[in-house]
Amino acid sequence: MNSLLVIGSINMDLVYSLERIPNPGESLPSTDFLVAPGGKGANQAFVASKLGNKVKFIGSVGNDIWGNKLKDLLIDNDIELDLKTSSANTGTAVIMLEKNGENRIIVNNGANDDLKPEDIKEKLTEKKLENHSIILIQLEIPIETVEYIIRKANKANIPVIVDAGPSKKCDLKIFDGVKILSPNESELSFLLNKEFNSLEDIKKGLIKLKNKSGAQNIVMKLGKKGSLLYNGNYFKKFEPYDVETKDTTGAGDGFTAALASSLLNQLNIEDSIKYANAVGALMVEKKGVYNSMPTNKEVKDFLRGFSAKARKQ
Repeated sequence: MNSLLVIGSINMDLVYSLERIPNPGESLPSTDFLVAPGGKGANQAFVASKLGNKVKFIGSVGNDIWGNKLKDLLIDNDIELDLKTSSANTGTAVIMLEKNGENRIIVNNGANDDLKPEDIKEKLTEKKLENHSIILIQLEIPIETVEYIIRKANKANIPVIVDAGPSKKCDLKIFDGVKILSPNESELSFLLNKEFNSLEDIKKGLIKLKNKSGAQNIVMKLGKKGSLLYNGNYFKKFEPYDVETKDTTGAGDGFTAALASSLLNQLNIEDSIKYANAVGALMVEKKGVYNSMPTNKEVKDFLRGFSAKARKQ
């Protein structure tokens, strides 16, 4: 069975549901509260495993109650672990979720910032990398670690998919050779230090990002507007699925994990993006990240349902 190696952040999320975000100096009651696993890396590992893939996760947690709970959850989801135990606290995130599904997030990286290149040197030998078909990473760990992973993977000819979030200053050349670099609109603006106000503007940005980074493909997450592929030869827009949005938290992580999962299972990049759009759509229909992750069967049933509707129209 093909294996996906996810290297990245892992947090415990504290989610507060609110009618709206409070104004400065204002206190508002929370209508609901949830404690759940999070962090872009762990989210992607959970989604990929839920979709039926063999997954290994490398990250860093603290020697505390949150770190121990997260370890147990990963094991319960059949994810192979290779975690560093840091002297820092396990990462946490406070998520303020508005009634309309939009969110505001405050993150304390904690132990995630302690995952250094020397910590993963022995985990990424060529012999160990042979066990994996794709590596999936994000920017929620130190940028020097991201650069090290890409360099080791390129040397071993292992495809790398990079979720370009959260926004972080870096030399775009560290992404040279990655199979897919996947930003959302705010991350594209941050990476290129430019605002984009139209689809045509975004396309120009993707050309610039590809040329500056050396990534093989750019897959842009457009949220409610779907997604966009640029491979150096052409653009292709992928329309979103029309669903009721209850919570957008983690949908981008689900998209990127599903993209990696599909490629792991030998789907071409365009079909993989359609599959990833479906996973993102299913995740925004439910509150919470962990609770909204679909199975492969649920995704396929969802896609069949939309295909049947399209034929009737």
